[in-house]
Amino acid sequence: MNSYKLLLVSLLLASCQMQYDDHSSLKEPLVEFRPISTITLKKGARHELPLIFEIEEGYHIMADTGAGDRWVYTQMTLESEQVFLTDTPLFPPPEDLYLTDDTDPLSVFDEELEITLPILPAVQAESGAYQLRGQLLYQACTDKQCFFPRALDFQVPLQLGDSP
Repeated sequence: MNSYKLLLVSLLLASCQMQYDDHSSLKEPLVEFRPISTITLKKGARHELPLIFEIEEGYHIMADTGAGDRWVYTQMTLESEQVFLTDTPLFPPPEDLYLTDDTDPLSVFDEELEITLPILPAVQAESGAYQLRGQLLYQACTDKQCFFPRALDFQVPLQLGDSP
């Protein structure tokens, strides 16, 4: 019985090591935020910020919506800030990816993902420089395998000016 338990533990550790070695060879990161210069916003005016994420060649990420529960769909979260009101991020339409095993397509983004973020600076906010901080949660895949979900932190420099 003890040798059986030892064998099971050894197999478990070996499989964990193999998975670790497999994932350690991944290029980091698979998605990068394209830096943008400071964006000037006017108090009390609604703006739409274009947030662009570049997806590594040979990979795709799951879309923000889809059918099934086997995947982690792309999500954006923002740090709450009293100076700005943000609306739901607007994702582009996804692409359909057909894999040889599935009859239903996967909804994915590849190459470049541009998310539009509606934002409204508060009228009572003080003029000055701010950083809008957020996080993109995504699951990257190739045509052969998917990887554990990852989170990418990003920030956008904003300059808040006077009312329009």
